[in-house]
Amino acid sequence: MKLTGGFNANRLRSRPPGRWRRRFCALLCVLLICLGILLLLSGIAMALGESTQLLAGLGPLAVISGGILLIILGIAGWRRCRRQRQSGGLEMAPGLLK
Repeated sequence: MKLTGGFNANRLRSRPPGRWRRRFCALLCVLLICLGILLLLSGIAMALGESTQLLAGLGPLAVISGGILLIILGIAGWRRCRRQRQSGGLEMAPGLLK
C-alpha cells in the first residue's frame, strides 16, 4: 500500500495532557495512603492501650475507620490516575471501528 504525502498518523492520536497532573495526582494518592496507614497504626496502638497523645481525644474505632477510609480513597484515586494514563487509543469514528 502506497502512503500519500499528506497522511500523518500522529493526527489520529489525541494530544496527551501534561504528565505533571498525573504525577501530582499519584503523589496525592500515595500521601493519602501513607496517612491512612499511619492513622490505622495509631488507632491500633490506642486500642491496645499504648495511647498516643496526638489523637487522645478520639476513640480508637474512629481513628481506625478514618485510616481505612483514607486508604480506600487513596487506592481508588491511584487506580483512576493509572486508568487515565493508559487510555490513549486512536480517535476514529465509531463506524470505522466495526
